[in-house]
Amino acid sequence: VKYVNWVFEKSNERQSNRPKLVARPEASLFSNKPDHIVVYDDATSLPVLNVEVKKENKKVFEAPKVDGQLLNYIMMGKLTSGSYGFGILTTFNRSKVVWINNSGCDELAQTK
Repeated sequence: VKYVNWVFEKSNERQSNRPKLVARPEASLFSNKPDHIVVYDDATSLPVLNVEVKKENKKVFEAPKVDGQLLNYIMMGKLTSGSYGFGILTTFNRSKVVWINNSGCDELAQTK
């Protein structure tokens, strides 16, 4: 999380018109290290991105329970901020980005 926040700081230095983002680890019930990181808009404290970290596994990217977990995180963002955000599933070797169709994220996801 420390390095993610460092990247956000450097990005904010170059483009001050963007919202300041801050990453925070969320508590895990089953591990002594965080496996869920939430990126917040620092000004509003609203979540914009959820990152779920999993151990490398052949089936982790096709597992319905993991997809459901990301969906729950995105829906919690909708409840707290009024808008949908993105979800990222990563093993650090592979990643996938997910979002709700027709949620306003489609256009942003297509930008380069």
